[in-house]
Amino acid sequence: MAQPEANDLRSAESQYEAQVQKFIQAHPELSPAYTTVSGLPVKRLYGPSDIEAQDYLKDIGFPGQYPYTRGSSLDGYRTRAWKLQPLVGFNTCEETNARWRYLISQGATGLVLDGGPPTSCEGIDRGQTCYESDDERAEGYGHCGLAIETLADWKTLFEGVDPSTVNMNLLSHQSVQLAMYLALAEERQIDKSKLRGTHEAITYGLSDGEEDRREQLDEIEYCVKNLPLWNVTTFKARNIRDGGCTAPQEIAINLAMAVDAARALAEERGLAVDQVAPKFGFMFCCHMDFLEEVAKLRAARRMWARISKEYLSSKDPRSQILRFHVQTAGSVLTREQPLNNIARAAIQGLAAIMGGAQSLHLCPMDEAYTIPTEFSTLLSLRVQQILAHETGVMSVCDPMGGSYCIETLTNQLEEQAQEFLNEIEKRGGECKARSWIIGQVNSSAYEYRKKIESGERIIVGVNEFKEGDYTYPFPLTEYSRVAAEKRVSNLQRVREERDSSKVEAAKEKLTRAFGSKENIIPHMVEAARANLSAGEIHKCRVAAVGERACYSEVCYER
Repeated sequence: MAQPEANDLRSAESQYEAQVQKFIQAHPELSPAYTTVSGLPVKRLYGPSDIEAQDYLKDIGFPGQYPYTRGSSLDGYRTRAWKLQPLVGFNTCEETNARWRYLISQGATGLVLDGGPPTSCEGIDRGQTCYESDDERAEGYGHCGLAIETLADWKTLFEGVDPSTVNMNLLSHQSVQLAMYLALAEERQIDKSKLRGTHEAITYGLSDGEEDRREQLDEIEYCVKNLPLWNVTTFKARNIRDGGCTAPQEIAINLAMAVDAARALAEERGLAVDQVAPKFGFMFCCHMDFLEEVAKLRAARRMWARISKEYLSSKDPRSQILRFHVQTAGSVLTREQPLNNIARAAIQGLAAIMGGAQSLHLCPMDEAYTIPTEFSTLLSLRVQQILAHETGVMSVCDPMGGSYCIETLTNQLEEQAQEFLNEIEKRGGECKARSWIIGQVNSSAYEYRKKIESGERIIVGVNEFKEGDYTYPFPLTEYSRVAAEKRVSNLQRVREERDSSKVEAAKEKLTRAFGSKENIIPHMVEAARANLSAGEIHKCRVAAVGERACYSEVCYER
């Protein structure tokens, strides 16, 4: 079909707009202004003129080819579906293990472990305060959260599960968790070169605390040199989006963290970008604005390709591919009319798929209340399976690519994200700009909240359509005093049964290692094999370098 000439097209558009204006005088639009969740203006109609300046091969291209706007894979999902990765971690290692095995039997293709040492700083930087379960300061830790403290815990977690056959995402930020996972692999006589997955060594950006930063870089350096199939870290602006930032801010913050890390690894460890960037992972949130979220993931992929190639001077095409996991937005799940959350997660999950996610977790419907139950977790897995097998979305690469609306939103999001990223760079990079970033995120969160409270943005069951409200109709996960007591007894049993002479020798050796310039990860693995707890390993760190050196400045500022 022949394309209209530019002048003819503009004339036709002007005629159409005149007709529309006449129509809406008699039929007013429902809102005085239309914007995305992030505040981008949304036009009534998009057409060829909106993307006429775009060079297809340069700016959009083909799937699996630079600049990867249309996807990281040449064949989309036809040869391999996204990883269906439910997030699990609650009460005890025994209960988490049972949940894992059940979900694997039901079709899960990867696992996300949410657990770690009890800590008073969870969620602030890397949360390096490793209190033990029987420390009074850990009382009620995480309500129903999973405490993983010793190699014995890891053995229980992986009873009947082969680490070499699952893609594992370790959410806990402490390097001691990776060390214990590696100690488990050694115990099972599994070649660590076969381990697949990632651990969030950096997560919210490089620390400004000297020892914390040293440990982050030690871990990445160790993984680059020893774990060929392992992604060295996951940059997680996903949680920052759940905390209120906009879609352009989420893109910029995620990429800024990666740029900071690539520079630090080159300058402080001598690792070239092509050694580390192919092992970078990213984690994004999918919010409720379907069109914006699809465009956001496409914009992020194109931006990273260009940044990696043009700014970081990467030569390996694998360094230019944005590998990312998506977790849907827990912040939009509501206690009001909670079954509506099933629809919310499904829509967000579809946006992630349309945007080309490599792995996906849908927040279960009861997450607005507590840690999800087996029933709600299975249901969220089933929703993913419906999306994969009943909707046809796996049949076409980037099915929304070429849409005038999606391509325009992709360009707008990239432009705003680049502006935000440029400001971060002017301020010295993500680590140095963190206070400013937090201020910007807080402002965005406040503006979004005002729109909900004013009714400008409708949340079904919360500020509109509230009739028929009901309480959650299924059992919820509750804090278990028995589970808490079991965690304590398990820890005490490990202390009683281990070889005390080996423990003391391991503590002494580890303390010396923390005080040296050696890579700390092999020493942590050795300490884990000697059955030191995460809390004891942390105490060795404090003994070697002092308490203040173990934390980023943000912990003290707060």
